[in-house]
Amino acid sequence: GRDTAELAARLTAAATGITAAGAGAGVVRGRVPEAGPAPLVLAFPGQGAQRPGMALPFAQALPGFAESLAECLAAFEPDLAAELERALHDPAFPEAELARTRLAQPALFAVEYAVAAALRGLGLVPQAVIGHSLGEVTAACVAGVLELADAARFVTLRGRAMQDCPEGAMLALGCGEDAARELLADSGLPLELAAVNSPDGSVVAGAPEAVEEFGTWLAGRVAGRVATHRLRTTRAFHSALIEPAVPLLAAELSRTTVHPPTLAWAADDGRLLLPGAEVAADSFAAAARNPVQFTRALDALVRHLPGALVVEAGPGRTMSALAEAADLTAVPLAAGRAARAEDVLTALGALWTMGQPLAADRLCGQGRPVRLPGYSFAGPRRT
Repeated sequence: GRDTAELAARLTAAATGITAAGAGAGVVRGRVPEAGPAPLVLAFPGQGAQRPGMALPFAQALPGFAESLAECLAAFEPDLAAELERALHDPAFPEAELARTRLAQPALFAVEYAVAAALRGLGLVPQAVIGHSLGEVTAACVAGVLELADAARFVTLRGRAMQDCPEGAMLALGCGEDAARELLADSGLPLELAAVNSPDGSVVAGAPEAVEEFGTWLAGRVAGRVATHRLRTTRAFHSALIEPAVPLLAAELSRTTVHPPTLAWAADDGRLLLPGAEVAADSFAAAARNPVQFTRALDALVRHLPGALVVEAGPGRTMSALAEAADLTAVPLAAGRAARAEDVLTALGALWTMGQPLAADRLCGQGRPVRLPGYSFAGPRRT
């Protein structure tokens, strides 16, 4: 608690289960598994999760985050770093500007990298990482595949090259891969499967007019049996409309040294790369064009680490929802669009109750001695 009254209210709520108005915030309960803490997996979201000021709750709650973020921003070009600094710390930064691919991708990478570093400093060391689209680059960097400077340079180019691609659109469907492919074939429209996120969730992409026509056709074809949601993007990622960016990415990667991962890395093509595995540099260029096979990547993680605990190392809870769909326990650090430092601390508290080796003392401020009330039976004994 921030003061004695708040602390007392939260302790009462934790002890009795009865929550006074406002006292339940920050109160979490959990149980340590009998076999010990679950293996930890960090999940990094992709473009769409960004929001102005998204670094603030992490900076206010996580020791070491600000230093790691500064280290990461120093790896970018000075002008871009200055713009990222404003976008990440100012909630009033124009949302439409941050949504532009050239800025959204490096902004998300910087926050995710700093969150992962701060968590490690708190004793939360992952056994595996996974990322969605842009988040895969962060995962690769955290796994030691890409050096920070190389990753920052690649993310900068990736964002700019994709921004220069033709305008596109993406539509999320409430159905799995096979059903989505069948619907695309039946529609006859020039659209592609861009992502398979869960057994009942996929994304298609293409030109805006084709996506619009597909949505209208789908409404008449399935009469509401397949939910749809237009994604907030102006590019058709992981489709043919991104192909102009691929040669630029491949050229940059040809000059980049990649390393074997130091921990398990679930790649977006569905493979699980274990420590020491060989990684092809050009796979990051192919990943920008090919569909995200996130379901297969999660399935590979589940087979490798049964009962794993997934922590969403970034803004939002998209990765957490997908992990939960794969029957994994997930903890988002900053779930809401208006996430606060208290939300991050509550998430850390949840991890502690689950037996994760959180260095809780690093989250506490400098204390001071207090005088405790006397105990009625204290004093010399009489016989």
